Amino acid sequence: MPLERLTPDLVREIAAEYPTLSNLNLSRNEIRAIDCDVSALAYVSRLNLSHNQLTQSLEWLRSATALSKLDLAYNDLQHMDQLDALRGLPLLTHLTLEGNFRLDESPNYRVAVATKLPQVTTLDDTPLTAAEKEAAREAREPASVPNQSVKTLTVEPFNETIALLQDRVSALQEVLRLQESHVVAAGPGSAPTYERLLTQWRTKVFELLVAAKRSEALQYTVQQRASSQHLSIESQLAHTTQQNQALEQRLLDARAAIKLHELQTSQLRQEKALTEAKLAKTVTRLQDERAHLRATSHAVLALHQDDGLVKQLEHAFTRLHEYNQRLERLLRTVELASVALQRQYVRLRNQQAAIEADKRVWIKRLQKRPRAADDEPRMQSVRLRNGMEEVLRAAFRRLDPYDTGLVHAAKYLQTIKRDVCVRNTVGGPAVLAQLTQQMETTLRSLYPTSHATVHWTWGEFLLVFLPDLSDAPVPMADVVTVDDVPVSFDETSHDDVIRRPTVDFGVWPRDALEAHARQLEHERAFLVARLQEDARELQGRVVKVQCQWQAKTDDLARALAALKTTMQESETTRVFRETELAQVKAELSQLQTAHADQVRELEAQCSNQRIEWDRRVAEKDALLRKTQSDHLLEMEDLLDQVRTLQKDNAKQELHIRQLERQWARAQDQAEANESAKVESLTRKLEKRDAELMKVRRERNALLATLRDQEKKPRPRSVEIEPPTSRTDSGSERPQPRPPQEAMADAPIATRLEALSSMAKSWLTNDEDDAIFSGPEV
Repeated sequence: MPLERLTPDLVREIAAEYPTLSNLNLSRNEIRAIDCDVSALAYVSRLNLSHNQLTQSLEWLRSATALSKLDLAYNDLQHMDQLDALRGLPLLTHLTLEGNFRLDESPNYRVAVATKLPQVTTLDDTPLTAAEKEAAREAREPASVPNQSVKTLTVEPFNETIALLQDRVSALQEVLRLQESHVVAAGPGSAPTYERLLTQWRTKVFELLVAAKRSEALQYTVQQRASSQHLSIESQLAHTTQQNQALEQRLLDARAAIKLHELQTSQLRQEKALTEAKLAKTVTRLQDERAHLRATSHAVLALHQDDGLVKQLEHAFTRLHEYNQRLERLLRTVELASVALQRQYVRLRNQQAAIEADKRVWIKRLQKRPRAADDEPRMQSVRLRNGMEEVLRAAFRRLDPYDTGLVHAAKYLQTIKRDVCVRNTVGGPAVLAQLTQQMETTLRSLYPTSHATVHWTWGEFLLVFLPDLSDAPVPMADVVTVDDVPVSFDETSHDDVIRRPTVDFGVWPRDALEAHARQLEHERAFLVARLQEDARELQGRVVKVQCQWQAKTDDLARALAALKTTMQESETTRVFRETELAQVKAELSQLQTAHADQVRELEAQCSNQRIEWDRRVAEKDALLRKTQSDHLLEMEDLLDQVRTLQKDNAKQELHIRQLERQWARAQDQAEANESAKVESLTRKLEKRDAELMKVRRERNALLATLRDQEKKPRPRSVEIEPPTSRTDSGSERPQPRPPQEAMADAPIATRLEALSSMAKSWLTNDEDDAIFSGPEV
């Protein structure tokens, strides 16, 4: 059954059974969600979750800090933001995401993944190219685009204000220049007043320009300072991140080294246990050698005392050894013969069962006909499927541990009734009861008198699923069709016979039907003859096999009787030789007292060897204790290094947070300064606009005064000629003005027209347009 959910209990079970597991394969399941902490699998570096149904967040992977290869292919991940949970895996270099069609459809899929996870070097079993890494690095450049947006939001309004202010100042300067020229041309008496006004106006305009330039320079300086500070903070942050990654890598290496030292310690303990076992075996071997030396000394003493008795004993021992070897060979021969006989017997029974099955299959295939109304109803038998056959075969083998091919039929039936696996495979208690009833019926039909004690083979058991149809009536000739010729026995019984499509005989003519009937009669006669020939052949094969089996059984029975007789004779000889051996042992026991000196010498040698062995064991123990002390010192040093690294990491994280807070405060302060400066400049501009309005009103008053002065009559130095009227082309012409008046009025009108057009084109204020759009003089 495929796995649908990874639970905390399953994770704890895996961690307890495989504490140093490094490769975890959960592919080709139906895992939809994982809501557990995988930190218990601290050494898993390769995780395969391909061909599942993961759709939710990957936050549970944050605790798998040792991952270096992750396979999430052919899942249902929805968007790139789910990969944010993998940013905290510094060792993740190989990532597989192919088959997630939502991610595959995203533009710049590989660059987007490289941007999210900069530590990944291989994506979908393909290394990232230099161009993809460069594009990902440019996409990760911090705050370059946001700074430009801030600059656009803060600096561009100042630039527009300053540009508009400069345009207005230039327009006002031109207006003042024109007014100055007009005042100079109009009357020299009011020159000091106009000069004073113009001087004040120029001073104000100059101050306005200086303030605008100063604000622009100050803004540029603040922006440069903020950008440089931002770049320095980003560089410090990147450096700190690299240091953190290096520290995490060193921490993982230290943990791996600690685990390696623990494994080495366990191996040393195992080696110590093995050494102690070897010591025990060596002591036992020394004791055996001591006993062997004692026996050798006894034999040497016997040789020195009585050469004739020793020769007789040696001859007796040799003959006894030969008889024992012959007896062992005979016993092995008898056992092999009995096993071979039993297997031959089982093989013959299986052959008979196969012949019976072949016979039943042929009968079943030759009796293909529809069920008649007067047929007796039969119980629906249980059909043997592949899974059911495997389970029943396994139960058969459990009752036949020595592979003899025979099991007790009643025990096998009881085992099937109690087996839960068989009950689940066949389809429930009802089907199992039907199967056991079918087996009991077949067993009683095969062995009517000894069905409770009989042993049967696997082939005989398979006859349960092949009904015996030998007593069934022979099918009628008109039932058999042309295509119902039985297939050979080599084909499987469950293959369907290929039939031709049904022919509508109603449309056939009478001659064709008669010819077809004759052909069917001929084929029926051919099939009957073929069936009789096959039956005779099968009967001959059965008789031949029975004769061979009877002859082999008789030969094996005679050989078994001969072996039993030989074994009885060997047993009698063995008893006699054992009696002689007991007498010899009694005589040898009397000679043991004469070898005390030799035994003491051997014991002294053994004690010396034991002392030497103890010395070596003490040296090994001292070396082991020294190794353990060195290992403990190394472990303490590594733990100190790990604690130091953790403290440094905490300091770096604190420094990073401080830098982030300083950067946030700097940004807030810069924004506050910029907003204050904008408000100050806005107030200054409003104040200057008010001053400009005041100056415009003064200028309009001056212009009105100038117009009034121009309208007053001037003294004439030249006599005015009377106007002459001409009626050329029926129209009157105006009288020409005197030359001096024309010369005095023409420049003023021209300058005012130019001033009005320039003011209209430069100034965007509606009030200014209203001032300069008055009636022409």
